[in-house]
Amino acid sequence: MTAKDLDQIRKLFEDEIENVSKLLKGERVHVRKLFEGERSHTEKLFENERVHTEKLLKDERLHTEKLFENERVHTGKLIDQKLEPMKQELIREIRDSQEDTIKVLTELMITGFKAHEDRLEIIEDELQIPHTKKN
Repeated sequence: MTAKDLDQIRKLFEDEIENVSKLLKGERVHVRKLFEGERSHTEKLFENERVHTEKLLKDERLHTEKLFENERVHTGKLIDQKLEPMKQELIREIRDSQEDTIKVLTELMITGFKAHEDRLEIIEDELQIPHTKKN
């Protein structure tokens, strides 16, 4: 091999190294763009998933609140159904008690009025004055 051959081989290696360097630089740029695109795509996916998850949680919360409200209403109705007979019995007892109270007070008023008339008669007899007319 001559020096000229060695120069040609060295020149070929340098050209090859330069070509490989260019290819690697281009590949590095290409890979960086791919990673940036993938990162951007992944960020969009995560954002969409976050928004979707928040919507699902909001919908689930609303659904749960409706279930609780329906259960509260249903429980209230059940309580009312259980209490209704007791309420009716209590109303009946109060009405009976009021009627009894009215009867007793009426009897007391009549007794008091008669006792008052009897006392008036005794007083009128003692004082020897004519008896008042009774209505």
